[in-house]
Amino acid sequence: MPSPSSLPSPHRCTDGKPPIAIFQDSQGYVWIGTWDGLNRYDGGGFKVYASVTNDSSTLSHPVVREICEEDSLHLWVATDGGLNRLDKNTGRFRRYYLSKQPFKHQEEQFWHCAVSPRGDVYACVNNGPIYIYNKGKDRFEVFMKQPGGRMHCRDKRLTVISEGHIRRYDLSHGTPVQTASAVLPASVVAVFDNKGDVW
Repeated sequence: MPSPSSLPSPHRCTDGKPPIAIFQDSQGYVWIGTWDGLNRYDGGGFKVYASVTNDSSTLSHPVVREICEEDSLHLWVATDGGLNRLDKNTGRFRRYYLSKQPFKHQEEQFWHCAVSPRGDVYACVNNGPIYIYNKGKDRFEVFMKQPGGRMHCRDKRLTVISEGHIRRYDLSHGTPVQTASAVLPASVVAVFDNKGDVW
């Protein structure tokens, strides 16, 4: 497990460009989303997961925006062209898109994802409706039609930052119920910390 003192300088894995996303999983590995793939840091070195043309077991797009952990064996990786589920044991990805028509996949940019404490996976693209992953059918289905965006799920509450608003939904009854909403000033950029609080 990497210690804080052993964490790498960002330029070592991003060719001088700032990393886009940084996530530490339950096993202690540090995952870094970059402009050219996904990097895993184990305290001693990097393992790079790239997007390879004509290889569907790799990332669907090189630009990695968000990283979420489903369980100790799987990560979800949101890119600028599709959502990906990584099997840590095999190092292989499975790609997911919302449209069943391949020619529309290139329109699915700016993905966001969140995983609840019990493993429910939520996703959206282009601030569209929020989808939930149906594990039995291995596909995403519409969960609610309200606009999605950056998301965080904690204690059966889903918080969404989208279109200049912060919205919070109660998920405890199955059907999402909006419990709070606030407007963000145009000049404000809101982010989640690792506890799900908004800054």
